[in-house]
Amino acid sequence: MKNKKILTFFIAGMFLLLSFTAASAIKINSCEKMQDEGSIYVFVYEENDEPGHSMEGVEGIEVEIENLDETFSMTLITNDRGICFFEDIPLGAYTVYINGGSLYKNCTSKALLDKENPHAEVRILLESKARIFNRINMILSILSCFKILIKNHLLF
Repeated sequence: MKNKKILTFFIAGMFLLLSFTAASAIKINSCEKMQDEGSIYVFVYEENDEPGHSMEGVEGIEVEIENLDETFSMTLITNDRGICFFEDIPLGAYTVYINGGSLYKNCTSKALLDKENPHAEVRILLESKARIFNRINMILSILSCFKILIKNHLLF
C-alpha cells in the first residue's frame, strides 16, 4: 500500500514536471515566433486645400505589400481614414504597391522590418490623375504659344 502511494505521487510529480516543461516550450516558441514577425502601418492621403484639412486620408485604396524575394504578399483596402495595417508578417524588405484606380496615379514605396525595428510606417501622398492631366494640358498650351511665336517670327 505504501509503495502504491509513492508510485502515485511519483507519477503525479512526473506529470506536473512534463506539463510545466511543455508550457515553457510553448511560451519560448511563441516568443521566438513573435521576434520573426512585424507590422507595416500604411497611411494613404491626398492634399486638401481646405484650412485645417491639409492631409486627408483616402478610403478604398488597394494596398499590396510583397517581400523582395516574392515569397510573401498581402493585399488590404484602406479604411475611412486612409489607413491599413499589415500585422504578423515575416521580417524582411518589402515593396508597398498602391493601386490608385481610375482617380489616382499608381505608386510604390519601400519598408524594412528587422529584429531591431520590426514595425514600419509608410505614408503615401496620392497624386490625382486629373491634376496630372491638367499639368499636361498646361504644358501643351505653353508649347502651342511658343510654336505660334516662333511661326510669326516673334521669338528667336
